[in-house]
Amino acid sequence: MNELFKRMGDPNGNFRPDFQCESFHSRVFELACFGYIEETGSEIDRRYEAPDFLVSLDGARLAIEVATANPVSRQSTDISLRSLEDLTQEALHDKIRNEFPLRMGRLLTGKRQKRYWALPQCHGLPLVIIVSPLFEAGSVWYTDDALATYLYGLEEYTGLVEHNGSWVRSIPVEHHTYKGRSITSNFFGQPDSEHVSAVIYANSFTVPKFLRISIQSGAETGTWARRKGTAIVPISETAAQLADFEYVIGSPDAPHETWAQGVTVFFNPRARVPLRDDLLACTSAFKLEGGSIVREVYDFHPLATLTTHYDKEDVGWHGNHPE
Repeated sequence: MNELFKRMGDPNGNFRPDFQCESFHSRVFELACFGYIEETGSEIDRRYEAPDFLVSLDGARLAIEVATANPVSRQSTDISLRSLEDLTQEALHDKIRNEFPLRMGRLLTGKRQKRYWALPQCHGLPLVIIVSPLFEAGSVWYTDDALATYLYGLEEYTGLVEHNGSWVRSIPVEHHTYKGRSITSNFFGQPDSEHVSAVIYANSFTVPKFLRISIQSGAETGTWARRKGTAIVPISETAAQLADFEYVIGSPDAPHETWAQGVTVFFNPRARVPLRDDLLACTSAFKLEGGSIVREVYDFHPLATLTTHYDKEDVGWHGNHPE
């Protein structure tokens, strides 16, 4: 974190006090977004108050704003797993289908109202918004397909259907309503949304991501960690499947984790300035083709992850595995 912060900088002087107080999680997310952009080899411009990053890459230039959906009360609300609610399947389904889109929709609508595209430094550039759900305990386990429903205004399909290596969702949705609150679906189809070229979902840009990458790189040597979860894994050029995974970080058979791993790009079919398909790294992407949502999976794509870690001094240790 310190090394990334040194390279990212703090143009307005707000990062450090926010990081040390109630905005800790959102500032961790911003730092991870910088790591993600830096990993692409981009030239990053931080001279302006807004948006967060102006990026030059492969002859293209784009504007990137980052944002998190935070607790209603205040950001210092405990969002750790120890506060996770024990919900019925019906209640969980309602939260996924309605509360999650409502929270993320309000976040994206607020960003749209900022009209970043009207700023001189953003004129003519693709505008990308990177988002993460940090509004309650366990909210980072909301998977990307739930956001696809809101962005494109199409109902999620309950099964996996092979369609050129993708999954199709095609039932129109007009609103998402939860506990008396409602928001119109189809963000990309709403006025002024044509100025948003793409939305990126990065629900893994949290403290455990930094820990895993630190252990993997050898920067952290006093801790061992195990990662498990559910991922979408390509099994051929035209198909992919859901799979559970579990491995010890840094072990020889562990997949190499990048900042782009688990990142999903949602392309706006109505974008006034489209984002080039190959510009920003990701392991999955959504597009609208022929009236249906199509997902493409490029690599090991974790949907939800749990990381457990222990000090090596507190457990027996042999090589990469605890005894």
